[in-house]
Amino acid sequence: AVSLSANALNCRDDFIPERTQLILEHLRRWQRWSTTDEAPFTGRYRGAVDLTRVAVVGHSRGGEAVSQVPAALGATPITGVSLASVFAIAPTDYHDNTPQGVPYAVLLPSCDADVTTLEGLRMYDRGLAARDGEARAQVLVVGANHNFFNTEWRFDDNDVAPVCTT
Repeated sequence: AVSLSANALNCRDDFIPERTQLILEHLRRWQRWSTTDEAPFTGRYRGAVDLTRVAVVGHSRGGEAVSQVPAALGATPITGVSLASVFAIAPTDYHDNTPQGVPYAVLLPSCDADVTTLEGLRMYDRGLAARDGEARAQVLVVGANHNFFNTEWRFDDNDVAPVCTT
């Protein structure tokens, strides 16, 4: 598992395509690190990382960014890298993505005070309409808020803008 930090992009609206490109750049680097003796790891991961079954997971704007990865990777393939699945947690939906060609799941927190419209469900619906034969799943977690799906945002978003009460 690899975790990317794109929190610096949170000070700006949107920046979903830039997040998607950040993911692709990391996949490019991992492809090199797993097949060469290139620095900074000088062969440590050579032959140890299987990039033929990559699962991407993202939260909030990152959830939308991972939903763009199948199309972005299709447009600019990376040799030796293929997606196994996409999992979006409490995603935004600024760009009307339609995740296709890979199993896709979305998790929606019912008490999301940040993405209050649970707009990630629209990506799921558009994916169903794509009829590409890939599995789709959507889960609504009753009582869950937006922020507690990561370790960086430590406050309950419902304390600021209540959507649910106890």
